[in-house]
Amino acid sequence: MPSTGAVAAAARLARRPRLVVVGTGWAGFRFVRDVLRSAYDVVVISPRDHFVFTPLLASTTIGSLEFRAIIEPVRIVGDLRFYEAEVTGVDPAEKTVRCVDSTRVFDNEEQSRSFTVPYDYLVLAAGAKSQTFGVPGVYEHAMFLKNIADARRIRQRIMHCLQRACQPQVGDEERRELLSFVVVGGGPTSVEFAAELYDFVTEDVGRWYGRDIVDSIRITVLEAGRTILGSFDRALSEYTVRLFQARDIEVRTGVAVKQVTKRGVELGDGSVVPSNLVVWSTGVAAIPLIQSLNWEHDKRSGRLLVSEYLSVPSAPGVYALGDCAVNEKEPLPCTAQVAQQQAKYLARVFNQYNSVGGPPVGSQETTKTKPFVYRHLASLAYVGGWKSIADSKVVKSSGLGTWLFWRSAYWTTNVSIRNKILIPMYWFKAWLFGRDISTF
Repeated sequence: MPSTGAVAAAARLARRPRLVVVGTGWAGFRFVRDVLRSAYDVVVISPRDHFVFTPLLASTTIGSLEFRAIIEPVRIVGDLRFYEAEVTGVDPAEKTVRCVDSTRVFDNEEQSRSFTVPYDYLVLAAGAKSQTFGVPGVYEHAMFLKNIADARRIRQRIMHCLQRACQPQVGDEERRELLSFVVVGGGPTSVEFAAELYDFVTEDVGRWYGRDIVDSIRITVLEAGRTILGSFDRALSEYTVRLFQARDIEVRTGVAVKQVTKRGVELGDGSVVPSNLVVWSTGVAAIPLIQSLNWEHDKRSGRLLVSEYLSVPSAPGVYALGDCAVNEKEPLPCTAQVAQQQAKYLARVFNQYNSVGGPPVGSQETTKTKPFVYRHLASLAYVGGWKSIADSKVVKSSGLGTWLFWRSAYWTTNVSIRNKILIPMYWFKAWLFGRDISTF
C-alpha cells in the first residue's frame, strides 16, 4: 500500500499543468533549465537527447575538442520526462502532439512506433534545417555543420581524404581533388570551420602526413554576397578577408553555386571547383514540422509568426522561440544569443504566472507581462592562428587579445562543471601533443 507521502506527491503531480517542450537546442534546453519544473509537469521531446554548444562545434571537426566536451545530456536538468522522438504534428483542438519514436535498439529496425502526448502548454523550440536554395546535389554530396553527427562525418571525411592522398596508387588529379576543401557560405560557421581547418593543416598535417601534402591542400570559401561575415562590422569583415588571403585561403564572393557533385562544386559561370569535401552553411530554413502546422508563417523563411510575447496568436497555449519562430514587426537573426534570451524571457513569464496565479500567457490577457526585448551583446568569431574578432556596440576588436576573450567567454558560458574542465584540458592537449588524427 502506498504511503501517505507518496499519495500526496502523486496528487501534486496530477495537478501540475503539462508543459511540453519540443527541441533540445539553445532555446529548448535553456527554457527547461530556467522554468520552475516543480510547478509544471515538464515533458521534453526531441530526436536528440542532448544539447550541443554550437559555437565550439567547428573545433570538433578537426580534433581541437572532442565531441563529448561540448554536449550536455538533457536528463541532467532533472525533474522532467524526456522522450527521444520526432514530433510530426500538433492537434491544437485536442491539445496533443503526434510523435514517432526515434530510438533504435537494433541496426536493422525499420518499423516506426508512433504515439501522442497531451499538453496544457506547448513550447516549440524545434530549430531549423540548413538552407539549400534548391541547389541540386547539396543533400547528396555536401555536408552540413549543425550537430555532432555532422561534425563527426566531416572529421572522418577529412582524415580519409588525407590518408588516401598518401596512398601510392593515387594520381596527381585525384590528389588535388582529395586535398581541396570547399566551404559554401560566408557566415560565422563557415569562417570558423575554414579557420579551424587552416590551424589543423599548418600545425598538425605536416607533422603526420608530410610537407608535400600540406603544400597541396587548398581551402576555398564561396559566398554569394558581396563579402563574408556580412553581419559583422565592415572593417572586421575586411580584416578577415585579408587574413585569409595571406594564408592562401581563397575567398570568392559574388559567386553562385549551380550544383554540387561528387567531384566538387559547379559555379554559375560554368567553372568547377574540384573537391571531395564540400561543407555547406548558407543559413537556415523551416523544418517540415513547422511548415506543416496550419498557423501563420513568414512568407520568406517559412518560420512561425509569433507575437511580441512569443505566443502563436492563432493557437492558445502554444509558444514558439528560437530558429523556428519570427516576429514580423521585429525580425531577429537565427543565433544562439537570440534563442537563449527568448528562452530566459519565456521561462520568467511561466514562473511569474505560476507564482501569482492564473495562466502563464504572454500578456494579451494581462498588463503585468512586458513584451520580449532582445539586447544584442556581441558577435564573436574565430578566424584562425590564435586570432578572433568581436563586434559590439561598445567595441570592435580583433587579434590575440580578442581570441583570449573569445575562449574565456565560451568557456564560462558552458553549462556543466564537467565541460568546463574537459574543454581547457582538450585545448591544452591539442597544443602540447597535437590533434588526434585517428578515425574510428
